[in-house]
Amino acid sequence: MRVRYYQDTARIEVPSDQITDLFAMRNEVYKKLKEFGFTFVAIDLGGFKSGNMNLELSQKQLDKYKGYAWC
Repeated sequence: MRVRYYQDTARIEVPSDQITDLFAMRNEVYKKLKEFGFTFVAIDLGGFKSGNMNLELSQKQLDKYKGYAWC
């Protein structure tokens, strides 16, 4: 699971097969994230994918971090 944040929005990512489990506990999750100060809470329907943010990086940015364990 991962929560990404963009200003006042929390985007929750879980493996696709666990989205229904997350949705079942949405009220608890929503309440907790609101307590942390988020205005909006969203579930990424595409599911958790490692390296998902790399899709938004340019080739120049990817080359800069080549060789790091996380890239």
